Amino acid sequence: MDGDQIFVIDDCESMRDHKDDVAMTARVISYTVKVSDKNGMDLYFASDSCNPRNIQHITDIEHRITNMRIVTACCDMKKCLEDVVKEVKAQGMNPTTIYIFTDGVWDPDHDPEVDQVIYDAINHLIENGKKPQDLMFQFIQFGSDDEGYKRLKHLDDGCKMMVDDVEYDIVDTKNWQEHVPRIIIGSLDRHNDID
Repeated sequence: MDGDQIFVIDDCESMRDHKDDVAMTARVISYTVKVSDKNGMDLYFASDSCNPRNIQHITDIEHRITNMRIVTACCDMKKCLEDVVKEVKAQGMNPTTIYIFTDGVWDPDHDPEVDQVIYDAINHLIENGKKPQDLMFQFIQFGSDDEGYKRLKHLDDGCKMMVDDVEYDIVDTKNWQEHVPRIIIGSLDRHNDID
């Protein structure tokens, strides 16, 4: 589990009612994973994904989320994840876990393109001789939007690739109310990824 920890916060209108739950969940997860990221965790907001914040103290994560400005636009998760993965690649593709705090309610114009971001990341792992465990997308769902649930379930169950008997299953989805260790382990443990 050593490696970089990245938190991506969906700060769009549909997440307004979940802001406090997101802040609390991010604090608990950051407390658990902080020892594995020696240079601090990176915090991205979906609406401003070109400007990550490096977080050294757990209280800063909760404070920044609690005080974040909710934007009225739909979430362009495709662009956000592209920006995050671009930065991961620029930093040398160290083992990285990306925690995405979202309800799955995204801009419908870019919805299917989120799959492509995942597949591009898998292809990058393969081309660079990396293991599937070197990059993980851990979606944490808030709320109970049916379309959002289906979208996240599709990413979890559908975005996989088998190459030379190695399965690249780098996406997992959990509900924010699940036991924190299950969220953190995510898709690293095949038994934990079966829901």
